[in-house]
Amino acid sequence: MNTLLSDTRKDAPWKNDPHFWLDLLGRNKPKTTSPSKPLPGLLGEKVRQRVIEDGYYRQPAPEKASVTSVEALREIVEKLVELGFPPSFALLYDEAYTVWAKYALPSSFKNLTPTFDILAFHVDPRKDSSGFSPHRDRQPEDVSASFDSEKQPSYLTRWISLSKACSESNSCLYVIPLQTDPGYYTSDDVTSSSQLSHDGGLNPSILPLLAALPTKESFQNIRALPCEPGESILFSHRVIHWGSKGNPETCTEPRVALSVVYSDPEFEKPYIKQEVYSWSPTDPEFPSFKVRLVLVCCQMLVYYQRFDLTAEDVRKCYDVVVESGDVLEDEYRKKVCVEFCKAVRETGGIGADGDSEAEDSDEERMLEEMLDNQDAFEDEFDDFDDYEDGDDVGGELDEDDNGEEEELGLVGKPKRRKLGAAKC
Repeated sequence: MNTLLSDTRKDAPWKNDPHFWLDLLGRNKPKTTSPSKPLPGLLGEKVRQRVIEDGYYRQPAPEKASVTSVEALREIVEKLVELGFPPSFALLYDEAYTVWAKYALPSSFKNLTPTFDILAFHVDPRKDSSGFSPHRDRQPEDVSASFDSEKQPSYLTRWISLSKACSESNSCLYVIPLQTDPGYYTSDDVTSSSQLSHDGGLNPSILPLLAALPTKESFQNIRALPCEPGESILFSHRVIHWGSKGNPETCTEPRVALSVVYSDPEFEKPYIKQEVYSWSPTDPEFPSFKVRLVLVCCQMLVYYQRFDLTAEDVRKCYDVVVESGDVLEDEYRKKVCVEFCKAVRETGGIGADGDSEAEDSDEERMLEEMLDNQDAFEDEFDDFDDYEDGDDVGGELDEDDNGEEEELGLVGKPKRRKLGAAKC
């Protein structure tokens, strides 16, 4: 990347100015309302039953107009990546929310609302990038309680293919259907498994895979889910899924995708305070630029291990959170603060650039956040830690679409995902 683009990347992401981003890609003035309504009957009771019965459902592209919106968003992602920005900066643009509106869930899925866990992904096998290893998106302490009485999951991800996703070239998603996964409705208890070796040589994170794939014949249960642009995949928090490694020799385009998460608020609350912004499936409005920017910066911090962030990037992302964090739901803001402290520590942020003033500032901010959010550091948020570096498998994330991420833990941690870019 040349110096000009590097300098632009360093300064631009933290400018709270929508016109800068519009000028960057030559886009039109941002809108405040959606130009299109969600498609009626996009998902019905039949599709809901497929999700309940299989744990996932691959849906065809709904209409030509939706594919046009998908193409526009893909162009934005590819241009941003070319300029050196993580693909999720596409969430600053209207096109991301236009696509989201097209793929809204219908009322047949009961009590599910958007969490605002939205990510864009860009996987290019020609640049040695690949999707995440096999994982579940959530590992609640009480798995059975994360389904209602009809076995509808309390957490769903819609993965929208913005490009072609082909197993023979740029890769695609793979799943293990729930019928052949004995751990789908139960916890993945790896502490008492007889398959653990006496010397501890077998990483316990792969045991759910061994349970689902106990014989060579059982590997035939794995299902590949190639997609055309505009097709999407719905899958629950308990489906074991992953992104394959594409073939750089036959790949002609990157795999680009957008993922949106829906959850029962009793299971996982939305990230944005309802009084600040809420999503109506019948009359969607675009979030303000302030909300968009703070969401992107939060995702950069929460998924810091997936992005090429410098110590200065981390500081500036957190500056946005401090300035605009009043829009965030309290529990999620605590999570972001915890991840900020981890990012500063793990990226060598404190004093990494030789700036003594920055070092003092980082130390002070870490101490402040640890004191202000002591409960978050002591209780379930600590359970988001990845496995130590060098282990076969890292922490659990949600998405499977980036070339530089750590591998994800299949077993995962309680209730919430440490996120993807953890999607696919």
